[in-house]
Amino acid sequence: GQRMDVYTDGLASGWESWSWNASVQMGSTTQAYEGSRSMLVTLEPWGALSLLHPTFGSGAYHWLEFYIRGTFSSSSDLMAFFHDTDGAELPPVPLLDLRHLSGGPVDSETWMRVRIPLSELNVRGEPLTRLNIQNNTGSGPPTFWIDEMRLVAVQTPAAQAFLPVVVGSR
Repeated sequence: GQRMDVYTDGLASGWESWSWNASVQMGSTTQAYEGSRSMLVTLEPWGALSLLHPTFGSGAYHWLEFYIRGTFSSSSDLMAFFHDTDGAELPPVPLLDLRHLSGGPVDSETWMRVRIPLSELNVRGEPLTRLNIQNNTGSGPPTFWIDEMRLVAVQTPAAQAFLPVVVGSR
């Protein structure tokens, strides 16, 4: 399926960090889900990892997907949101919501896949310019790693045929 890479061993072409109140190491070798590098992020209170890209259409994509590891005190510690082309923030959603995680809560020992439907991020196919992951607390700072970040199109299901089953007796 179609995808738009944001980070794979480094920021993908066209993306740049506009993060605030944050320490972001784009090529950390301390942890990696795939390849040899990941983003090592430390967010001060209300700080954010903020990744800017020239305006792009979101209509072809269905998910924001990436891998994360770190230690968090609650599922609402981090919020994810996009900016539209006017610079307006779309309503944020809790990044660590268990519905978005495969395999349970995030911890520092294991990489967890996060997969958030863009519809839950209040994206309705409009052009976007910026992706943000913000520390939603006045405390912290949380430190975490992110790897293999991308926007992913809907997977086209394989064709299915449903045949009637006739059960009878002679």
